[in-house]
Amino acid sequence: METTRRETIIGAAAIATLAAGASTAAATTAAGLPWYRTAKRWGQVNITEDDGNMDIGFWRQYWRDTDTQAMILNAGGVVAYYPTKIPYHRRALTLGDRDLFGELVKACRDDNIVCVARMTNLPTPELEKAHPEWMVQDVNGNRTHQGCMNGGFSREFISSIIKEIAATYKPAGFSVNGGGGLNYDLCYCQVCTPLFRQMTGKDLPRAKNWDDPVYREWVIWNEGQAMAMMNRYRADARSAGGPDCIWVGQNGGSLTARSMVGILSATPIAMHDHQARSDASGFQQNPEAGKLTHSILGWDRIAIEAQAIYGPRLTTKAAPEAQMWMYEGMAGGLSPWWHTISAHHHDKRRYATVPPVLHWAKANEVYLHDRTPVASVGLVWSEENNVFYGRDDVNGNVEAPWRGVVNALVRARIPFTVIHADRIDKDAAGLSALVLANLAAMTDAQVGAVRRFVSNGGGLFASGDTSLHDRFGDARPDYALADLFGAHWIAGTKPNTGYATPPAERRGGRAVAEVSGPAGTRGAAANERPVNVNTYVRFTPELRHNVAYSPHPGDEPLVPPGAVRHPILKGFDETDVIFFGGVVPRLRIAPGAQVLATFIPESPVLQAENAWWRTPKTDIQALIVNTTPNGSRIVFMPADMDRQYAADNLPDQGDLIANAIRWAARDRVPLEVQGKGLLDCNLYRQSRGMVLHMCNLVSSATWRAPLEEFIPVGPYKVRVKLDGGISGRTVRLLVSDQSVPATITGSWAEFVIPSISSHEVAVIS
Repeated sequence: METTRRETIIGAAAIATLAAGASTAAATTAAGLPWYRTAKRWGQVNITEDDGNMDIGFWRQYWRDTDTQAMILNAGGVVAYYPTKIPYHRRALTLGDRDLFGELVKACRDDNIVCVARMTNLPTPELEKAHPEWMVQDVNGNRTHQGCMNGGFSREFISSIIKEIAATYKPAGFSVNGGGGLNYDLCYCQVCTPLFRQMTGKDLPRAKNWDDPVYREWVIWNEGQAMAMMNRYRADARSAGGPDCIWVGQNGGSLTARSMVGILSATPIAMHDHQARSDASGFQQNPEAGKLTHSILGWDRIAIEAQAIYGPRLTTKAAPEAQMWMYEGMAGGLSPWWHTISAHHHDKRRYATVPPVLHWAKANEVYLHDRTPVASVGLVWSEENNVFYGRDDVNGNVEAPWRGVVNALVRARIPFTVIHADRIDKDAAGLSALVLANLAAMTDAQVGAVRRFVSNGGGLFASGDTSLHDRFGDARPDYALADLFGAHWIAGTKPNTGYATPPAERRGGRAVAEVSGPAGTRGAAANERPVNVNTYVRFTPELRHNVAYSPHPGDEPLVPPGAVRHPILKGFDETDVIFFGGVVPRLRIAPGAQVLATFIPESPVLQAENAWWRTPKTDIQALIVNTTPNGSRIVFMPADMDRQYAADNLPDQGDLIANAIRWAARDRVPLEVQGKGLLDCNLYRQSRGMVLHMCNLVSSATWRAPLEEFIPVGPYKVRVKLDGGISGRTVRLLVSDQSVPATITGSWAEFVIPSISSHEVAVIS
């Protein structure tokens, strides 16, 4: 690609114009608001070192064609895309004398586009060689390839780059991936060693050890140092670039992303490097990430998320895959941010991916912002649980149970919101039930907030080790919420299957006892968690004798006259068992609590002739329900069915979880959708009415990613519980661009959506 004459003129004038101090942000504000409150459609070209002849003219046309309001463009960090004066901050290989970043800032300013400078805070080989003392040092005195965030790398090198860019080019702000260079490894350098002793009075721990109080203190201290580093960068950006020149550390956006509370609490906008789904999480993980983000940032702020249109790196991602990721992000309150690597491509199919998505987003912007969730269920999370209970297996200990619950709620079309455990008192008002998916490590304050919610009539669903560990992941002698659960941990209990270790030995994971079977005894060490062992749960009362169309061997228990199963077991009338795949602790059940399911120990799988239960029934409790004196409904599932559902995706497991949450919420779900297919349904309220965003997850990617084409589904009969003041007689479908009639029955609006291809947004006004 050749540089055009216009670009040459831009390049020649760029430095002089920029040095005059013109502000990109000032030109793009509306009604006096700063750019981070107005820019809602974003793009990024991740410029590579061979982009010295970047065709800026095309990209200016592209961001006009895509209705893009803000661009994130490479400035410095790993390499410089401008004539830097900072030693060891080398220029990109193919730039020559070109000030590429300066030209891009000038182009953005001319086109009224917010320009945010992208940085990557990683040391170059040249810097490592010149300043080895700035690198992280391990316990043996060896230097790594990561810069220490407490030393000269952060305080001198990175700060100098931020100040140079901000002073010279006046970008709107800075966006830095990797959280801005966060370091979660122990560092024994000449800065960290005395600094830790000065601030704590202790020597650095010699190894990673979650049971060491000093290591725990280092974890907390290190988190504080990370936030201090970010605050320095923010001060650098503002001092050189102006009050609205903000520095933002990009976060992963998922449940287990580190430092999310600290990062989001200190910035007026969220920027997530969260570009694609995995087969394990699915598209539904994206709106969940939006809710998670807004649980900290608030629903009045903008949260943007990088959404890759490439994949793998130098080819094009299937357009429906990238588009659905964007639609699902918008369904959860994430503003679209298309992202591509390199400014030139041999595979040019990607350019057609973005325009239809951002055109639609622009046309319907008023319905995608300034709204709050309508839900009766709140899913609770905590960074302390992630860190101190998740420890070295945060995906297994924390992410998997959470993922199982989210997938069950999405599949059942139950709208939910996300709540931080420290904000239950503030954010759970008006909800019918809280969900604690293996929220094991809980502070006393968090436990107290849950109790207050229940005492005010709220329901509760809890699973696994919820409340069994304190803030640091140490096991309590009993569940802190044992009286609500109607179940108590029995210290030292050693059944033939289940948990065998006393509480003091359960740390950061659920210890598992030996699982016995006729083929021998298979041991499982502490901190292991068997998945897909051949275990089951049995429902009570047993009803199989009454299933006429089946063999009857003569030993089936008779069904007591008038026997009726609990509503949680709805849909399971023709089975007494479902697959589980995990293990269950033996608990002591309080009077008044009701056991709905018990554990069936492992049976052999091979050979087929051996696949029969030697112990078909136990009294080990897998699912317990309790009702408090004030009528609150409590469901406790010590069998970690949510974790297993995330792994197995068995409909029985998802149905049981969804049924349990519905019952705990007293069936107070503000949305009903009838019709075939997998939909992700998110419901909001705003001043214009109610907004229902439905994404169609029935697709050609049912087998595996990527999604290749949209497969229309429908029709759907929809019932929405109306907020006060909303008549509900007018329903506008924004994607199909049509109005449909609605019928009002009591406080519910009923209407039909004829078909959904990719997504549909119904506005009920």
